[in-house]
Amino acid sequence: LVASVGGLPAQAQRAPTVALAGVFADDPAVADTLRASLEAELREAADLRYAPRAARWVLHSRVTRIDVSAERVRCEVSVVVAERRGGAVRAMLSGRASGHGASTDELRTRVVRAAVKGALRPLGSRLAAHFR
Repeated sequence: LVASVGGLPAQAQRAPTVALAGVFADDPAVADTLRASLEAELREAADLRYAPRAARWVLHSRVTRIDVSAERVRCEVSVVVAERRGGAVRAMLSGRASGHGASTDELRTRVVRAAVKGALRPLGSRLAAHFR
């Protein structure tokens, strides 16, 4: 039996709350892809709760490198996790990914999403450690 309040399971209510504070890339289209990828990953995370207005933790993210050639896309992202109040940095994460094939917007989107997924993988466990 799982208790819930306000439509959320009890486990989700105790999960660390996060929001996006800054998303940066040299190319505005890549920044949009980064933001969409972060939001999608945070919404899907089982051990985090995406709460833009009521988050305890904020994420500042940047595409630190993106290389696009005719047959390959490589991407690296960094994510800084800070307390919403005071701004104390609690974690610095990074992820990278690459993809092969005809260089298209779709391939770039998939590669950025994979890099974000890699960067956020340890996030829930790191934030949960602050609650113990």
